[in-house]
Amino acid sequence: MSPASPDPARRLDRFRLLASGIAGRSLDVMPTAPGEHPWTDGTTIFLDDGTSALGQVAALAVQASLIAAGSLEPGVARRLVGRRTLARRYLAVEGHRALAANEDLLPRPVRSLIDRHAAARADSPAASLALALGREAIADPPARGGPPCAWLG
Repeated sequence: MSPASPDPARRLDRFRLLASGIAGRSLDVMPTAPGEHPWTDGTTIFLDDGTSALGQVAALAVQASLIAAGSLEPGVARRLVGRRTLARRYLAVEGHRALAANEDLLPRPVRSLIDRHAAARADSPAASLALALGREAIADPPARGGPPCAWLG
């Protein structure tokens, strides 16, 4: 008889220190509902327990970096609610900007995912939002399933 594997919350708990270190404040890490994208409520990062360890670390790094960079503050978040296209455009720029701002804290494999051109397009969440609201072309953020599979939530 093989020992029972720990529940998903216990498996993801190993990432709490990394999430907290990147975000600059204490965070919890819990599993998403099946089929859900990674997301955060600002105190907990929710990850897909079925994703590879690298995928989980990448998703965690994006969510924690968004928290650290102020990317999800209420003033910005209110503008994005219910506007999926705007949210995609915003996160396509802001996700890379937030990762680049935290680059020194990120595990090496995650650093290679930063699109430096996208990151350089804005210097704040407000600037990323202004870009997203404009007509300038913005590439979509990475899709679910491919690293970092973490921008959408």
